[in-house]
Amino acid sequence: MLYALATRQLSSGGAQVFHDITSGTNSVPASRVFAAGTGYDLATGLGSVDANLLVNHWNDAAAVSFVLTPSPASVSVALSRATTASLALTRQGGFNSQVALSASGQPAGVTVSFSPATITTSPSTVTIAASSSAAAGTYTLTLTGTGGG
Repeated sequence: MLYALATRQLSSGGAQVFHDITSGTNSVPASRVFAAGTGYDLATGLGSVDANLLVNHWNDAAAVSFVLTPSPASVSVALSRATTASLALTRQGGFNSQVALSASGQPAGVTVSFSPATITTSPSTVTIAASSSAAAGTYTLTLTGTGGG
């Protein structure tokens, strides 16, 4: 919930629950030192918390969430072939926006397409195609959904 509130604060004008600490370190003897910086950092985390805003906006975090679940989670594609998987959308906390789908991490010679590319209900079909020039190997593809801020 805290990270969802921080994301909402930064990306869509949510309540200013966290006050960013941008200078200083966590220096103590015999430990690794981390410096504070803009946004999340290992020295100060999300920053200091405005407890009043945290309590009054706790449920805001759930209002903009969704989960994408591929089935199957792992696929194999032979050269000059294609395979498909289903991508299910699960809405959480009243989320009701369209979700635009994209992929990254595919090597040269491999294409990823979605049908449809923007979903409001489940499912979307993900097609992964490998050309004859694709390099054999194991690759991790990242499927991303963007919607609702």
